[in-house]
Amino acid sequence: MTAKASHNSRSLVTAFHADVLQQFRDRVYMTQGFVFAPFLLPFVGYGVYSDHLVIALCAFAIAIIAFANAIMIRRGRGLVVRFRYYFGFIVLGIILGFAEMGPKMGYWCYPAAFAILFVADRREARILIGITLLAWGGAAIAFIPTNMAIRFLVTYFMTCLLGDLVLGLLYSMQRNLAGMAITDPLTGAYNRRHMVTVLAHAIEESRRGFGPVC
Repeated sequence: MTAKASHNSRSLVTAFHADVLQQFRDRVYMTQGFVFAPFLLPFVGYGVYSDHLVIALCAFAIAIIAFANAIMIRRGRGLVVRFRYYFGFIVLGIILGFAEMGPKMGYWCYPAAFAILFVADRREARILIGITLLAWGGAAIAFIPTNMAIRFLVTYFMTCLLGDLVLGLLYSMQRNLAGMAITDPLTGAYNRRHMVTVLAHAIEESRRGFGPVC
C-alpha cells in the first residue's frame, strides 16, 4: 500500500468513526425531540395560565424547535436550528424560572444537562455545560436561599460530571463497535467492507483528477 493510500485509509477510518458518533447523537436528538415536545406543552399552558409568559414562550420555542429538528433528522435532512443556537432559550427559561418560581426550577436543570451532553458535540457540550454552571449557579445564588443554592450547585456539578463520564463510556463503546465493523477480529486487519469503502473513495478521487487509483 502506498503512502497516499495509507493516509486515505486512515482518514476514512477517522471519518467513519466520526460518522458513527454523529449518528448516535442524531438518534438521541431525534428521541429527545419527539419526547420533549408533548412533555413540555402542558407546562407551556400552565405558564400562560399562571402569568409566567416569558417562561412559557421559552418552553414553547424549545418544544417546537426540538420537534422540528427531530422530524428533519428522521427524514435524513439538516437541522432546522442547530442546538447551540436555541440553547439560549433553555438558559433564559431556567434563569427566569429561578427568579419567578424559586427553588423548584432547579429540578429542570438536571434533564437539561443530559440533553446538552448527549446532543451536542462533546467539546461543545462541555463549553455549554460550563455556561449553565455559571448562569444557573448565579441565578440560584441570586434568587433562592444560599444553603439551597449551594446544594443545587454541588448536585448539578456532580450530575454533569457523571453524565460526561457516562457519555465518554458510550462514545468509547461506539468507536469500538465501529472498529469491529471494518476489521477482522482474528488478525486486526481491515476487512472487505473497509476495502470496498477505500476503493470507492480512491476511484472517486481519480475521477476528479487527483491522480491514479494506486
